[in-house]
Amino acid sequence: EMVIGILPGSRGEAYDNLPLLCVTMDEITLKRPDIVFAVALAGNLSLDKAAAILEEYGWQTIVKSPAGVDSDGQIPEESNRARWLFKGKSRLLVAQGRFGDILVSSYLCLGMAGTANEQAVGLGRPVVAFPGSGSQFTPKFLLAQKRLLGDALEVTEDPKAAGQAVLEILADPTKYEVMAACGRGRMGEPGGAERMADRLIGLWNI
Repeated sequence: EMVIGILPGSRGEAYDNLPLLCVTMDEITLKRPDIVFAVALAGNLSLDKAAAILEEYGWQTIVKSPAGVDSDGQIPEESNRARWLFKGKSRLLVAQGRFGDILVSSYLCLGMAGTANEQAVGLGRPVVAFPGSGSQFTPKFLLAQKRLLGDALEVTEDPKAAGQAVLEILADPTKYEVMAACGRGRMGEPGGAERMADRLIGLWNI
């Protein structure tokens, strides 16, 4: 099954971003009800509050989590740090402490975050984004991030446009590969911090 990662941000503004992301998810599921969404919720936020917001927008909590969403076992089952919800035929996971697993499992991401968006594209996961309504993920911030990430980041005007952009990427493997390759190229291969440390040690020893 195809997973789309949801990166709502790591601060309190994430709660305001979730209703907007619900609009995007609704737009996607009109044509792709088979999609599984996975929200990477920061550990400093409240899982109960996030789930309550999602429930206000039509998502219902699953009493027992479904099995087999990810064949590699990357996405966690229900626990005190993970909760499954459904809406029609679509399923949504909200999980804390599994950011890396969600990125690895995702085909692409909806991102309203800073570093999280950058980490996603570095792993070759294209990111679709739109400005939030708060003071953090602003149009100005998003344009700056676009300059950094290039074609790996698709910037749209609003939640519905973001949903359409996701559907277009899902339907166009060539565009997907271009975005994925751009992200890996922009962010570089893993191990950059270690290489920088080795370089600094070498300079220190000169």
